[in-house]
Amino acid sequence: MAALVVFPIVTVIPATPVSISVSSWPLLIIVLLLASLISGAFGLVIGTLFRPEQVPLIFSIIVVPMTFLGCVYYPWQLLKPLPGLCYAVLVNPVVYISEGLRAALTSNVPHMSVPVFLDAMVLMLTLLSTAAFRLFLRRVTT
Repeated sequence: MAALVVFPIVTVIPATPVSISVSSWPLLIIVLLLASLISGAFGLVIGTLFRPEQVPLIFSIIVVPMTFLGCVYYPWQLLKPLPGLCYAVLVNPVVYISEGLRAALTSNVPHMSVPVFLDAMVLMLTLLSTAAFRLFLRRVTT
């Protein structure tokens, strides 16, 4: 819904021309599907670890750092001069979602290779889903 407002504004306001074209529809669909599942599993993990009154804390401690360190605003390759940070951010599932969307929508911008981020997304989905189910069952049964 927000995209209906944001995309028309983005085409008028930017200082440099914005070119969005889908370079691979199958890749975009796969990335969006995996991103949705990963986000749902991560949400379940967070939802089972924190009490409802801690939601503001979740935003400031988890969501903001994940976004800024998730290569949302820059390609992962730009972190190469900072090797420690470059590899530390790889535990963040947002990195792979961002790189996947970047590969599918802006093929002229540098991005991780497709097999690398797809494998990482499947791994993240597996780990987060397993943790989510275990934490949910523990929360429900205790």
